[in-house]
Formats: sequence, structure tokens, C-alpha cells
Amino acid sequence: VVMIVIGAAVAHRQNDATDFFLGGRTMPAWAVALSILATSLSAATFIGVPELSYGGDLTYLSLNLGGTLAAFVVAFVFVPPIYRAGTLTIYGYLGNRLDEGSMILASAAFLIGRLLASGARLFIAGIAFYTILFGTGEIQLPRLIVAIVVLGGIGTLYTVLGGIRAVIWTDVIQIVVMTGAAILSIGLLLKAIPLPLTGIMAALKDTNGIDKLRLINTEADFSKAFTIWAAWAVVFSETAAYGTDHDLAQRMLTTRSPWRASCSLIAAKLLSIP
Repeated sequence: VVMIVIGAAVAHRQNDATDFFLGGRTMPAWAVALSILATSLSAATFIGVPELSYGGDLTYLSLNLGGTLAAFVVAFVFVPPIYRAGTLTIYGYLGNRLDEGSMILASAAFLIGRLLASGARLFIAGIAFYTILFGTGEIQLPRLIVAIVVLGGIGTLYTVLGGIRAVIWTDVIQIVVMTGAAILSIGLLLKAIPLPLTGIMAALKDTNGIDKLRLINTEADFSKAFTIWAAWAVVFSETAAYGTDHDLAQRMLTTRSPWRASCSLIAAKLLSIP
């Protein structure tokens, strides 16, 4: 309800395409940073990463080494020229620099990729939302479809109503709720586990001979997903994500200056680590 109300509240400010896609370039950098953070952390992250850590260790976090470097590259190499181009979307830069065909091709690639990626994330979120609407137990497909349609419909509604302003401000609320949920979960777990924190850390340090608190894996083993070498390979994929993905990069174009846009991206990446 709050998400829809925010969309409706800023709807009257959508005077033209510049307002809808760029928020009139009036969005505060701190809100944009939180919005980028909220966008980069999906339901797949919130539900999937704890499962990865539970089944393995904390080496997943080492990918932030490459991700942070990529954020600086995008902030200082990509953002300023795209911002100065003054286009409605990041792909408009390609239209100015090359031709309309390259702009359309890049846009189509984004839309197809986003359809597949967001479809998977919406499905994951839909399963969680299903339990809120219908309770636990065996999942029934017709009800799951209802949960997904309701969840996706609400997101579509406030986006259409309020444009990128609504997207950014609802993202701010969502990241606060999500972070609060994570902190509350940690508190409840610490209360429920019959060990002091030192005992928990000692148990994790040696679980059947495995150090589940390991952060860095230096093995030169390409079958392992989260090694120090994979972390540097992430520089390329994260540069592509933050620099050419409309979903993430478009938010940076809503600030008052390229400097604020760059700072919002770096802040978002640094905040994502804790």
C-alpha cells in the first residue's frame, strides 16, 4: 500500500519524459545510492546467499574485491560522458555516439536479459510472498501464479504512476525494511542458539574440519566459484552491470551532477559489503 501511495504522490510531477526517466535530475545522491543498493540486492541475494554460506563458507564475499574496483571504473570512466550526453536513457548515448541501430540493439539486449533475470527473481520472491498469502505447505500452481501477478502488478503500478522518482523512493524504503529484517534475523538467531557468540564463532571455525568463516580462497581451481581469481574476473561482469545495465545505470542519471552520480555508485557498492 505504501509503495502505491508513493507512486501516486509523485505522479503529478511527471510532466514529460525527462521527469519520468530522469526525475528532473533532482534526486539526492544518498537516495540514489540506497536505490542502487536495493536494486543490486534482489530476492535471489536475500534468500540464495545465506544458503550458499550455509552449504559452504564466506568466500562469496571476496567477489566484492572485483565489484568495488568495477564501481570505481564505472564512476570515473562511464558515468561522466553518459551524464553529459543529456539523453533520456543510457542507451541514448549510443544513439548519439554511433547510430540509432546500435541504440535499439543495446536496448533490446537489455530487455531480453532483464526479462529472464527478473523473471527468475520474481519467481523466487513469489514463493516467499505465497507463504504470506496462503501459508506454508505444498505449493499450488494457480495460487503461486496469483502471488506472482499481485507482486509484479504492484511494482508495475507504482512505476507507471511515478516514474523513476517513485522507483527510487520506494527502493529507499525497501532497503531499510530488508536491512532491518536481516538485523532482526541475526538478533533472533543469536537469542535462539544456546551458545555465546564466542562459542558460535569457534564452532563455525571448525565444522567437521571445515572453516566456514573463511573469506579468501587462493586455490587456482577453476571448478571453485568463489576464489580470489574469480573475484578479479568479476571486474568485467560488474563493470558491464553498473555501466551498461539500464536498471542500475539509469538511477545515476537522476542526480544533479556527474560527481554526485559517481559518488552514489561508489557509496552503494561500499554499503553492499556489510
